[in-house]
Amino acid sequence: MSKRGCIVYRYRSKKGIPLKDWVQEYSEIAWHDYKEINRREPCISESIHGGVFMPNDGHVSPVNLLFAFRRGAYQLGAVTFDETTVMDVKPVEDYVEIHTDKGIFQTKQVVIASGVWSGFFFEKLGLSNVMHPVKGECLSVMPKRKLCTNTLFYEDCYIVPKRDGRMIIGASSKAGDWTDGCSTHSVQQLLSKAYNLIPELTSATLINSWYGIRPDTKDHKPIIGKHPDHDHVYFATGHYRNGILLAPMTGRLMKEMIVNKTGEFDQFKKEFSIERFKKEAIT
Repeated sequence: MSKRGCIVYRYRSKKGIPLKDWVQEYSEIAWHDYKEINRREPCISESIHGGVFMPNDGHVSPVNLLFAFRRGAYQLGAVTFDETTVMDVKPVEDYVEIHTDKGIFQTKQVVIASGVWSGFFFEKLGLSNVMHPVKGECLSVMPKRKLCTNTLFYEDCYIVPKRDGRMIIGASSKAGDWTDGCSTHSVQQLLSKAYNLIPELTSATLINSWYGIRPDTKDHKPIIGKHPDHDHVYFATGHYRNGILLAPMTGRLMKEMIVNKTGEFDQFKKEFSIERFKKEAIT
C-alpha cells in the first residue's frame, strides 16, 4: 500500500459541515490554506483556496491486492474455479448445493459475495432483490512529469498518483446504469474536473479507461450476515464503492459468524443484516 497522504478540496464535507469546522473534530487531520497546499503540491490550481490534509490516508492497486489475497488463500489450502458460472444455490438439510456450469458442488456453508449480482441469488433464495447498480468509470493518464505526491479529492473527482508515474482519475457515479463501456461524456467530465485541480494535466497522455457496476443498497450500507431462514447461507455484499476498504473487516466478520461464533460482532450483525429491509417494508 502507498501511504502518501490525501488532500481534500471542498468547501463543505459530505455532511454539509464547512471543512474548517470539520477538521476540529479529528486530531489527525488539519486545514491547509493555499500557501501550505502550494508548498506541498506546487502544480495545484491557484483557484483552490484551501483543503483538508489527511496524513494517514493511503491507496492500493485493486488488481495487485486481489492477487495477494488469492495467493494467501492458496497458502491456506483454498481451491479456486476460474471461469465458472454459478446458476443456483440450494440449501439441502445440513449442507448447500452450488449448481454451476461445471457441475454441482456441496458445501457446509456458502458465502454469497457477488456484488450487485447478489440480487439474483437473493431471489433464488426467497428474498427481495435489494441491490441497486451504480456504474462507475475511471481513467488513467501519464503526465510529462511528476505533478503531485498526494491523493487529491475535489468536487466528486479524485486524482491518485502511482509509483510508475500514472495518475488515476475517477470516478463517475450513474445510478441504475448497467451499460457496458465508458462513455465519452464521462471521460470528458472527469478530465474537466481534473484540469480544474491540476491545469498541467491538459498535456498528459490518455492511457486507458475502465468501468464497473458498484453494488449499492437503499441505506448505502453493506449486507453482511446469515440468511434469515437458512443457517448455512451467508451474505457479504452491497459495499458500494468501499469494497476494497472494507474487505479486511468483512473477512473478520464472516470468520466470526461462521467459525468462532463468540458474539464479538453482534452489533454489526444487526446493523448489516438483510432483515433490516424486511422490517422497513413492514412499517
